[in-house]
Amino acid sequence: MHQIPLPERVRRTLEALGPTFVKFGQVLSTRPDLIPLDFIKELTKLQDQVKPFSYHLVEARIQHDFQKPIHQLFKAFDKEPLASASLGQVHRAKLKTGEDVIVKMLRPGIKKTLQEDMDILHYLAEKVEKHFPKLRFYNFKGFVDEFEQQLRRELNYKNEARFIDRFKKNFADDPTVVVPQVHWKYTTEQILTMEYLEGIKITELTGNKKKLGRFDKKSIATHFIQSMFKQIFDHHFFHADPHPGNIMVTKDQKLVYLDFGMMQEVDEELDEYLENMFLALLQKDAKALTEEVIRYDGAEKPINEKELLKDVQKLMGEYGSRELGDINLGRAVQELTDLNVKYEAQIPKEAFMLGKALGTVQGICRELDPGFNVGQALNPVMQDLLKKRLQPSYITHRLAKSVMKFWKTTRNVPRRLDKILRRAEQGDITVELRHRDLEEFELELDRSSNRIALGYITGAFVIASALIMSFDLGPKIYGISAIAFFGFIAAGLLGFWLATSILHSGRF
Repeated sequence: MHQIPLPERVRRTLEALGPTFVKFGQVLSTRPDLIPLDFIKELTKLQDQVKPFSYHLVEARIQHDFQKPIHQLFKAFDKEPLASASLGQVHRAKLKTGEDVIVKMLRPGIKKTLQEDMDILHYLAEKVEKHFPKLRFYNFKGFVDEFEQQLRRELNYKNEARFIDRFKKNFADDPTVVVPQVHWKYTTEQILTMEYLEGIKITELTGNKKKLGRFDKKSIATHFIQSMFKQIFDHHFFHADPHPGNIMVTKDQKLVYLDFGMMQEVDEELDEYLENMFLALLQKDAKALTEEVIRYDGAEKPINEKELLKDVQKLMGEYGSRELGDINLGRAVQELTDLNVKYEAQIPKEAFMLGKALGTVQGICRELDPGFNVGQALNPVMQDLLKKRLQPSYITHRLAKSVMKFWKTTRNVPRRLDKILRRAEQGDITVELRHRDLEEFELELDRSSNRIALGYITGAFVIASALIMSFDLGPKIYGISAIAFFGFIAAGLLGFWLATSILHSGRF
């Protein structure tokens, strides 16, 4: 009997458990720092298609949210949904004012179901960290908390509507991207109404050779990946789930992004980190890449910098013989992720989400254009980044930021020192001592102690012999007390041996 692989069994189990676990698996597939690559590949296949809920429930939701029946708000409303997913479904409609729109609606009872499922996930995460201490580094509890926050944002369509408005404003001056208009008058927490845009799914465009002839696929691919980098480095706000089902192309060859439930902010520190990583990767600068990992890392366990640099140099060596256009961004990020896991480096989760997004986009671009060259497409982006870093305003800003950071650190020194002293008074400080080459140290300590003891003995022989000679005791040798005579000889031999030993060691 054929044995179903474990990753596939996990995927099937998540699908059987329902919407929360399907979403959990989808989010987990963006975190290669948590699960192996074979699980990542399988979880990306999770199907978010479920049986649609009935039209009378659609009417009831609209009546509840707007206090008006559906026919007073819409001139036409398709009873059959365009799509039905675990969280909601989408219908096409026409407003009384004549605009064609898309109406997205939450599935009835979904909030209660998700809360029950989240209780289960929190329980499982707690048990994992309790019974598997070595897995605490991966912070499953923190991941589940973040997932719940993201899920709650997706359960409020007003959040998605604000994301759409922001995304539309960001691309207002870009002729290659079009974003639907939100109709706020017909939008609530559980209903989202937006402009209907005519277009073809990018998946259909890559799969239909006849349709490919009507489109400049090379230009579309270039605009697609450039739009992603513009979101990251210019807008600091990117679409974290640009899979083929969420991207359309209009008849005039403009890109249309859909489904804004999973968006990601890029703060200033993360922006600098991503810029540095991106430039180091494209310029194949192993040392810069290593320094960036160490600079951002916040783990308590120190990273072995020399070993990390060797591994990064080995990784870069694999790309050294390739042209820039041949670099697979998704694979490169995955290999960097493997190094992060190996050295337990705390890399921001946004970087993993970005890596997966870029890998997906590059894959679509190569389906559109088998000869797609990511290096040529991203060369303008890289040039813009380098120019930006040479601008006086950028240099001044970074310098001011460094000065402020130094000032904050300096200002906090007295408070932190006072805290340390208080803990010392209370006996709460534990000092851990580690030794290197202790055996050699012990041997050298023994040698030094022996030399000191031998010096004392030599001195004692000299002093004792001098006292005996002054008292003129015992038989005589050359007119000197025999005891004192042999005492001086013994002291001379010991002193000579001690001096020779010191000179031979070279430590004097």
